[in-house]
Amino acid sequence: LCVANALSVLLLRQCKIGAAAAERIGRGVRMGNAIVELDMSENWFGNEGLRRLLDQLGANSSVTSLNLSYSAANEAG
Repeated sequence: LCVANALSVLLLRQCKIGAAAAERIGRGVRMGNAIVELDMSENWFGNEGLRRLLDQLGANSSVTSLNLSYSAANEAG
């Protein structure tokens, strides 16, 4: 019997992630449905990337901890 361990924590701090990459990461997390903690703090995706990421994560109920601090997003977004 082979048991695969799923990745449950994804730490992507200070990776210079832009808007398009944030969307792709969100899509991957949604499709994997195993990540419970996602840290994308201190990146450059701004309001556009935040919207794109959250659009992808919207259907994912597995993420319980999401850190997006210092991501160049603001209240206007």
